[in-house]
Formats: sequence, structure tokens, C-alpha cells
Amino acid sequence: MRLHAIGPTGTFSHETATELYPEAEIVLHPNFNTLFQTIDRIREDDVGFVPIENSIHGPVDEVLRMLMDSDMRIWRAHDKQITHALGGLDQQKIKYVASHSQALAQCQTYLRKNLPNVELFPVFSTSHAIELALEDENIAAIASPKAHKEKKLNILDEEIEENNNVTRFGLIAHDNPFPEGEKHHTSLILYPKINEPGTLCKLLAPFSEHKVDLTKIESRPACMMERYFFFLDALCCQDDERMLNIFADLEPFCEIKVIGEW
Repeated sequence: MRLHAIGPTGTFSHETATELYPEAEIVLHPNFNTLFQTIDRIREDDVGFVPIENSIHGPVDEVLRMLMDSDMRIWRAHDKQITHALGGLDQQKIKYVASHSQALAQCQTYLRKNLPNVELFPVFSTSHAIELALEDENIAAIASPKAHKEKKLNILDEEIEENNNVTRFGLIAHDNPFPEGEKHHTSLILYPKINEPGTLCKLLAPFSEHKVDLTKIESRPACMMERYFFFLDALCCQDDERMLNIFADLEPFCEIKVIGEW
């Protein structure tokens, strides 16, 4: 299996993909757009490995938006405990802390308490933050302990993340690369055809009626701010009779797109 993840070497996506799928060929990409475009072009047996949401920072909107516009789906999910460390050349000279925006958010309590006067410097990847810190003693980096050690940056402090910091990674592809596995979740997008008081209640009522538990409800604005669509995760597979009944109940006033079966 060829697995496409966000690089460079040392990012949490790369580390987690390598840990979970040690036999896979890992192809690293500079951003989500390139990753999605590559899989769209190649198709075949290529699979993307992308973060979907974090217990502290919430959903990765860029990935959800791209799934909305793609015919790829999430076919498997892995929850990974994320541990952050602070690395730098000299703790007394830190003026900036660089990292991916999600990593900075996941360490906000530590940063407020221990480095209240530094400037936070968002960069594209935790790995790039380490490279900056290696070149400038005024910059510290937040990344995994393993990445700091591999790039030989001094670890100044460890376990600086918020409690219960878990990231859910999804495997995405056009066709199901794991047809033998059972599915227990359905991720979907609902586009209401109507915009009136009680619309959200109408969208949720069929799930209650058919006794399907929802684990996520997220709203996002459509083209016009007064219209919204909704991301939902349901504890029920798409082919279950209950889910089929829910789809039938929703279709008269709502467009439905399934973006995950896992």
C-alpha cells in the first residue's frame, strides 16, 4: 500500500503513519491540496493519511472542506495520543515559539503559564519549526520528542500539551482499501434545501426517531452567511436499515453526502 501523508519527515502525520503502517510506502506532501490532487490523479491503490480532528482544537477544516468537494471517503480512523515537547538552543533567549497552529493551540495552557511574553509563530509543520529553532537561538519549537531527538534539537521541556490531547487520523481513498472490515461509523454532510425556523430540528429528528447516536454535529456557512451546512458523525454504518430510513426521511428537504464509512 502506498500511503500519502503531510511532511516533511518528523511531522505527527508522518510519525503516526509510519508507526501504524510500517510496511507501507510513505509519500510525503507539502500541503493537503497537493495530497488530494495526487490521489485524484493516480487513484488505483493510493491512500491518504490525514488528521481529521483533535480533542483540543476541534476539526481540521481544510480536510473536511476538501472531502466535501471530492469523491474520496474516510475508510478507517485511528485515534492517537499526541505528546508535545519544547525544543530550542537556549531557554533564556526564547522570544518566539514556532509550530503548526494546531500544536500551538494544544499547548496554550503551558505557554500562557511558562512563556507568557513570547510571540507565537505559526508555521506549516512542526518539523519546519524545528529547522527554524536550529538556526536561531531566539526561536523555540513545539514538536514531538522523537522529532526533536532525530533533528538533534535540545529538549527544554516535555509533555507540555493539554490533558487528553488526542488526534483522529483518517485513511481516505476513492475505493475502500479495507473491504473486509466491519463499519460502525458514518460521516456525512447535510445541505438543507430550506432555511426556516426549526430546520436543524428537522435534520436531527430522524436520528432520534430511528435511535442512531450522533457523536458530532458541526455547522459551517455556505456561500451566503445566512445558509449553513452540517457535518455529522453517526454511530451506524451506511447500509444499516436505520440509516437507510434516516436518508429516506431527510431527502425531501436535505441533500446528503457521505464522506466516511469506518
